[in-house]
Amino acid sequence: MKDDFGASISSQTSDIEVKGAMNDTNSPVQGIGLSYLIDENEPGFLGPSSNDHFLRCLCYAITQGKDMHIITTSTTESYVGSSQTQYPTPASERKQPSEVNIFALPPANEMTELVQKFFFQIGILFPFIYPVTFLETYSHLLKNGCLSVSRKWLALLNLTFATVKLSIIPNRQFFATYIAQSDVYYQRAVDLFGEQVFNGSLSTAVQFLLLLGQYLHGRHKPGQAWTVHTLAVKAAFKLGLHSQNALKDMPALTKEARKRTWYGCVMIDRYMFLDNAYSPDVNIGRLKRPCDSGY
Repeated sequence: MKDDFGASISSQTSDIEVKGAMNDTNSPVQGIGLSYLIDENEPGFLGPSSNDHFLRCLCYAITQGKDMHIITTSTTESYVGSSQTQYPTPASERKQPSEVNIFALPPANEMTELVQKFFFQIGILFPFIYPVTFLETYSHLLKNGCLSVSRKWLALLNLTFATVKLSIIPNRQFFATYIAQSDVYYQRAVDLFGEQVFNGSLSTAVQFLLLLGQYLHGRHKPGQAWTVHTLAVKAAFKLGLHSQNALKDMPALTKEARKRTWYGCVMIDRYMFLDNAYSPDVNIGRLKRPCDSGY
């Protein structure tokens, strides 16, 4: 089945590339343009109790080999950029979308390994991606090829690959290689989703935004991560994920997926508030939905 899948992907990719070139290269939004929304070298987004801000100060003191005294805003501006130079620039900021085949997928055995690592190792931290429905669609992809699934789901799949490559690095000697690979998957993901990321009309869009925010946070882009998280919360409210009434007459799997997505918004919102000193986007006191014991 894996060989058939590989042949199917190869035959479909050539047709898709033509359509993708017409649809994507002329798009007014290159990826999602986050690098133009937020300047990560500007320290204004860092709150006084931000863990990210503290770690940057600590790393700067260690690398400079000097004692760290009182850190002023002007001093911070001078070393925020230097503290980030150890991390490779995301591929989306180095390459144009036309240079990457956004519909390309790794071999089936490699994909399966990455999916398993996501759900069984780091996916515990991201319960908003419901494994039952995700793996069902993934099995459909293996059997019928990439044309059988939506672009949005392919974007989410590539983002899971990027998250795994970023989070699980078995050999630190090849750190830069794994980061570069994760950035390739990241670029494919945002290019597949395109400008629709700003108009979340499905729970898949919210899941994509939540995971994208965590990926950007792991890439030391807290400003962009916060922007993406705000979009995710607004899309969740728009879809009524916070409402119990909206769950009526829905299938059991859909209910579970929507609940997990909403609680993902709440949990990450608390995390962003505690870790980066950002003001929360979700007011817990105004929500009427009780938190299930399973969460």
